[in-house]
Amino acid sequence: MLGTVGIGPGGMVNDTSVELTFEELRRLDAMYTPIPRFAQWSDGLPSTNDDWDRYAALFSEVRAQLTEDGQESLVRSAMRGAAVNTGAIEGLHTIDRGLTITVIEQATRWQIAVAEAVGPRAAELASAALEGYEMAFDLATRREEVSEAWIRRIHEVVCAP
Repeated sequence: MLGTVGIGPGGMVNDTSVELTFEELRRLDAMYTPIPRFAQWSDGLPSTNDDWDRYAALFSEVRAQLTEDGQESLVRSAMRGAAVNTGAIEGLHTIDRGLTITVIEQATRWQIAVAEAVGPRAAELASAALEGYEMAFDLATRREEVSEAWIRRIHEVVCAP
């Protein structure tokens, strides 16, 4: 036997081990389909930025009506929603629209709501994703500079759970 690998739902590695021969591993490897290059799938993208420009203008209009605290609260709510859905997109856990809305609206107890609805592991993953989003936000707003150390740190943060 070549070794063991645990494959769970959605192709995710888990604690269940399966012994594979070299031939079985070779066959699995042959089934891999790489992600297409950008040039292969970009033909279907819109050729103008009309939608982007329209939503950017709407965003600017709404943002102008908010206080600085309101803007900060809106950004944090969006990052919480993105963080809790990141694990679901990755196939690490499931989540429904109601829980996403709860997480977005409930700044103080959202981790508890996720842990109760989906499990403590999902709450840990969402917290790590949120910390990663906050780090990326600091980079995007130029509060941080990109560096090898920053890249190592964000990798450590999101992979910690």
